[in-house]
Amino acid sequence: MALMTGRTRSGGRIAAAHQGPVWPLAMTCEPSGRSLIASASHDGMSLWDATTGSRVMHRPSVGSARRLWLDSSDGKDQLLAVAEEDDIRVHVAETGKQVRALTGGGGFWSVASAPGPDGHRLWVAGGHDGRVHRWIQATGESYGDPLTGHTDSVKAVAATPLADGTVAMVSGGDDQMIRRWDAARGVSLGEPLAGHAGSVVAAALIADVGRSPIILAGDTTGALSRWDFGTGEQIGSPIRAHEGGIIDVCVLGTGRGATVITTGYDQVVRRWHGLTGDLLDDGLRGASAATGVVGVNPALVVGGLDGGITLLTFDRTGGSGRVSTEQMESR
Repeated sequence: MALMTGRTRSGGRIAAAHQGPVWPLAMTCEPSGRSLIASASHDGMSLWDATTGSRVMHRPSVGSARRLWLDSSDGKDQLLAVAEEDDIRVHVAETGKQVRALTGGGGFWSVASAPGPDGHRLWVAGGHDGRVHRWIQATGESYGDPLTGHTDSVKAVAATPLADGTVAMVSGGDDQMIRRWDAARGVSLGEPLAGHAGSVVAAALIADVGRSPIILAGDTTGALSRWDFGTGEQIGSPIRAHEGGIIDVCVLGTGRGATVITTGYDQVVRRWHGLTGDLLDDGLRGASAATGVVGVNPALVVGGLDGGITLLTFDRTGGSGRVSTEQMESR
């Protein structure tokens, strides 16, 4: 078993979680403190208790999912699957029951959650029609007009609230551009950010109280770029993160000491320093990754090529940790 460098906290492995490579993954923490992992493969979609490794739900395959989003922000666990047939299916996470589908946009590639005005929470997703679509989470109704500006399919979205009430959102796609938005007001912020040589297919934001978020964007050439959300200035040079293209980008921890996690078609999971871009670790292999919290500690979950799921937790800076030898039973 490959070890991460640094101090062990806790973790384990769910062996034989699926019958094939585990991709995609998602993670959330309920208000009660229970952390959940959602996973998918060709045999279906499952929900797991991150502490015990027990299976909470399994839904046999009814069409592959290219992205998952797990959300507990309104007190109800909802699992969104961006389906191979290009709609977004909204499920009750505990049971797997589908309650609605988010449609339009000629199909979708990714989805995220964002605060909205008047106490609403929003789903946001990039459409193959080149627009960013928004829905009210509680009802599934469209919220406002789709956001325009991209000239081709939108493949990546990410959002985070700011202290001044702005909901910072970024989008990227096949036009190789990154755009910045206020997701709640539906307003474009600044000029598009250029610099990628391939389609932007993954995005994340590093939140930092009192400072502008850092934009992270990964493309089909394997490049990872970093930008200041407020100024639009690029931070350092693009990083050659993976051979054959990036699949996922996610963030472990917050602030300028946060760690960036990337996965790619070279089947390697890498950790990077969010501000400096220095490589911290590339000792894990996997098909997918997601981040969240277990207890008070940042956590990383990795989907294995062998159908297993590995959970790691880190100190509160997200800066250190390694795989535990504990084995959690999948059931």
